[in-house]
Amino acid sequence: MPFFNTTDNARLWYDDWQQEQTSTNPSPVLFFLHGFTGNRNYWGYRKGGAAWRLGHHLGNYRCVFMETRGCNDSLNAHGPFTIQQQALDVIALCDHLQIQQFTYCGHSMGGGTGFQLAATVPERLHKLVLMAPIPSGGFPTTLDPDPTPARIRRHVLQHTMYPKWTKEEYEQVFERYVVLNEGRPHHSNADFYHDRATILTEISHEYWVQSQHSMNKLRLSDAISQCNVPTLIIAGATDSLLRSNVEDSFRMKNAVLHVSSIAGHETALHDPASVSLAIHNFMEGLTLSQNQYRQRVKVALLERGHTPKPPYPKL
Repeated sequence: MPFFNTTDNARLWYDDWQQEQTSTNPSPVLFFLHGFTGNRNYWGYRKGGAAWRLGHHLGNYRCVFMETRGCNDSLNAHGPFTIQQQALDVIALCDHLQIQQFTYCGHSMGGGTGFQLAATVPERLHKLVLMAPIPSGGFPTTLDPDPTPARIRRHVLQHTMYPKWTKEEYEQVFERYVVLNEGRPHHSNADFYHDRATILTEISHEYWVQSQHSMNKLRLSDAISQCNVPTLIIAGATDSLLRSNVEDSFRMKNAVLHVSSIAGHETALHDPASVSLAIHNFMEGLTLSQNQYRQRVKVALLERGHTPKPPYPKL
């Protein structure tokens, strides 16, 4: 498996599905990053998944994957385990692969990393794809993910803002994902629940605490409201983050919103065909943001001799 060393000597897993390149017509680069406690499979790294469809069927895309410090094949990499560090690591890998500009695709906490990239290095972004991203304003809370004395988890659905899962709680974690995926035949199988439970019990306490602090304290709503990078926000209809995803889609100047009616937070796992097609259409320029649509209506009205008033109130 390929690894690269960051400037502070953290060893991170990555993969590069490099398509046939020419100097005059290079393949568009899609950079995929997972979310909190996740791995590459949450973007559909395996055959038939959303990323796999993009890399093998829908277009000539160069797909690059990275697993963050503290997760899966980057499990033993040292911290810090923050959104800000993840953004630096994304740029470090792109520099390592000599990729100057790319479309960044981030899920959940990785979506927060997308907000960070848009706020700090927008010149490196061709486009931005955020799947079920955490809110751009973070999760304001008075609860501490590292409480003293430690709280006791009393219910299988208590996840964030509680002490990390221990290996002794494996069966509880397994049960948690059986319950959360009730009615979703797309991955109602023991392998999925086992993988999720194993990951959650293996990650370090430091990763758990630092990552949650980082997500809670993200304050980028004002910054992304000034961002001009074309953005696709993909949301799941049953995801608790749906409302914030809609709000951020209107907050950003050039954002397009796609909502899957059959998906929750693991959107690409629940609806790989819809997610991959939405990204492909976005990359092909077949989608319109609210601002782009209003501008086209304004031009059409002027060309036809009408007063260029908006046909509906500004949202």
